Amino acid sequence: MSSKCISMLDFDSRQSKPSQTSKWLTESSRLQSTRLDKALTSTSLLLQRTSADTEDGCPPYFVTAVEPVKVMDGEKARFCALVAGSPKPEVSWLHDGRPVKENPDFHLTYNKQTGSVGLEILEVFPQDAGFYECIANNVYGMASVCARLTVEGKLVVVYISLFKIYL
Repeated sequence: MSSKCISMLDFDSRQSKPSQTSKWLTESSRLQSTRLDKALTSTSLLLQRTSADTEDGCPPYFVTAVEPVKVMDGEKARFCALVAGSPKPEVSWLHDGRPVKENPDFHLTYNKQTGSVGLEILEVFPQDAGFYECIANNVYGMASVCARLTVEGKLVVVYISLFKIYL
């Protein structure tokens, strides 16, 4: 009979990765743990690992988060972050809750070796403004970070000259 394991991950509200106290617990030790009953200043996340899992691992977490971006209409915008997890997570992007797909204007990058993820918009338009969310998933869980893209309009100055014409 195999023992189910529980992953107890403590997340400090000031960090985006598991704290040093994160560990795997067996089902029996979890039941004996009174720590789960105590009020914590951090958030605890429990993930169940089944015997079907063939490797030790951990859920994804962001080492660095995406930052807000402010650009002028027509300029280039880039979001980048650093993600980790084992096994290496799959990454996707959302714009205001809708999936972002690779196309000639939107370039999505992900280097699984380094964990570097990016979203580059080659020419930003006002309709591109909003929240962009990067989501990382693996068999142990999910993590996400988001930031706002602000698009400012170009200031156009038009000079109008009025001339009186006398005939």
